[in-house]
Amino acid sequence: MSLSKPNPLSSLQALKLTTLLLSGILTGASASLSVFVVPRLLESPVPLMLRQWVNTYHQGKHTMIPLTVITSTGYFLLASRVGLQNAVGKAYLAAGVLTLGIMPYTKVVMMGTNDRIEARAKDVVAESEEKVWVKDVGSRWLVDHWGVLNLGRAGMLVVGAVLGFGVSV
Repeated sequence: MSLSKPNPLSSLQALKLTTLLLSGILTGASASLSVFVVPRLLESPVPLMLRQWVNTYHQGKHTMIPLTVITSTGYFLLASRVGLQNAVGKAYLAAGVLTLGIMPYTKVVMMGTNDRIEARAKDVVAESEEKVWVKDVGSRWLVDHWGVLNLGRAGMLVVGAVLGFGVSV
């Protein structure tokens, strides 16, 4: 029984498959927050909506940040494996930059809104669900605005995924 050396092409294929799978999951998860989650949150009474947004936000941070780092690292590894002297390597590099770019986008574009929603969630005193529902239009606007801002992140991820898929198939 002889041990054969691993085929470098098969490890490259595994890296492509893993990176593209994670890229698709990350893109879908991010887009679904704006497309499915935020509209459902807006149907809830304000105190519940704010609690659910905060819970979703914190759960998302613990999931999306590592997934973003792993996915972008996969794209960067693919770029280094195929080389930057050709269009394929440059596309993988761009996909990695776009994927990792959602982190500074979040910090610069979204963090103010995130902080305002979290502050409102701490301050909300539900005298009655109906009074808060009618009175606190600002919280609804913030959550809806967050959903719109999140579409920017989803768009960056879509472009990165399209680049990655486009040069891999």
